[in-house]
Amino acid sequence: MAIMNLLMAIDPCEKLVESFAMKDDLHSYMAWSESLIYALTEMFREANESNDEELIKRVLDLQDRFIDLGVSGIENVYTDFG
Repeated sequence: MAIMNLLMAIDPCEKLVESFAMKDDLHSYMAWSESLIYALTEMFREANESNDEELIKRVLDLQDRFIDLGVSGIENVYTDFG
């Protein structure tokens, strides 16, 4: 069941980061970065528990993309979890 929740969450997040990458001013969109960090932390936890290397890579790639966009605090998802 957890893997299904992860799959339902990661696809929209990947599309979201693609959309953000096309924006000139992300500050108004990043007001809720705390929720994003929580969601990404839960996705990482579920991917890790599933031992699915592809899903783990997708979550880590998503984290990297949000870091590249300047989402404050997102860089701690992996280190806080580990």
